[in-house]
Amino acid sequence: MYAIRTEKIYRRYKGKGFQVEALRDVTLNVKKGEMVAIIGTSGSGKTTLLNILGLIDVPDSGEYFLNGIRTGECREKELARMRNQNLGFVLQDFALIDRYTAEQNIRVPLMYSDIPKKEWNGRIQACLEQMGISDRKKRLPSELSGGQKQRIAIARALVTGADIILADEPTGALDSKTSMDIMEVFSGLREEGKTILIVTHDSSIADLCDRLICIEDGRLV
Repeated sequence: MYAIRTEKIYRRYKGKGFQVEALRDVTLNVKKGEMVAIIGTSGSGKTTLLNILGLIDVPDSGEYFLNGIRTGECREKELARMRNQNLGFVLQDFALIDRYTAEQNIRVPLMYSDIPKKEWNGRIQACLEQMGISDRKKRLPSELSGGQKQRIAIARALVTGADIILADEPTGALDSKTSMDIMEVFSGLREEGKTILIVTHDSSIADLCDRLICIEDGRLV
């Protein structure tokens, strides 16, 4: 079964006197356990596509199936549950809360989940160890390097048990060596069976993925 499947997705943005087709006729299949790169120029539709796949936005027409579930038929409560349990998000700017320690940042998705509170500390510690940053759990983001911040962000994406990771330019704020280190982390997660989509403009990052998808003017090419 596909982790992600779309059929003829269209997304339009309308303004006074104009209309922009951000996505046009996007049909996409991503197998479970696959690591896929999505590349394209600025404004090509990459982020719009990622937002739809992440259940943050909805298409104007077409179908989106997440782990075989037709998302268009789901109520908002069910979509929120799927966002929390099935999807993990990793962003270029890390999106960490400055006043929270590393472990407190990782805890945030658990606060919106149905996971019993007694399991939280164990899950957080397991993710810290998986990312190799247990010794940084009491540090604030300002006390961490870029690579450490991104590892915290990845740990946060994993803590609820998400099987799909959506990463938007996850190495964009990192130097080349740290970028390769983070890609090794993603490769390890893929080997564990996670499905990973990486939006990137960096061909060296895309080359490390199983497959490359190019989007141009809202269409897959």
